[in-house]
Amino acid sequence: GKDGIYVPPRIGPAAMDDSHSKDAVRKEKRLLRMATENPYFKEMIDDAADRPEEWKETAGDESKEFMAYMRQREKQEKAEEELFTRAPVTKREKYMEKQMKKQLHGLQGLTDGFDLGMNTLLDGEKEDDGGSSEPRRQSAGRRKHQKGGKRKRH
Repeated sequence: GKDGIYVPPRIGPAAMDDSHSKDAVRKEKRLLRMATENPYFKEMIDDAADRPEEWKETAGDESKEFMAYMRQREKQEKAEEELFTRAPVTKREKYMEKQMKKQLHGLQGLTDGFDLGMNTLLDGEKEDDGGSSEPRRQSAGRRKHQKGGKRKRH
């Protein structure tokens, strides 16, 4: 350069490949995620990799909402582990978790009285052992909270 002043070389703009553009990367990630979530593809991948079958304890957890919720929870747990902190659970998250559990265990109430019915069938004419199936109630004389009642001062 002139007069001892540094002039950096001029660089022209470079064209990016479509394969590495943000949209292409996003699309690729989405397709990969969809493939790994799809039970059919998951089974094929596991067979090809000679992995053992994955046993599930719950049925009906293939819904999109549930999978999205599980992804979000895994991401949150990963972040918590990396930062050694616990993220506060919002009321909305608690509500969503409750709804998911209801969805998963929708058939849970069908077998509630099964044990009681089986016991009466098997025991036949045996007398009741004194254990009642109804929850115990507090005696009428004692109440937990009384409105307007004065507290004793010590």
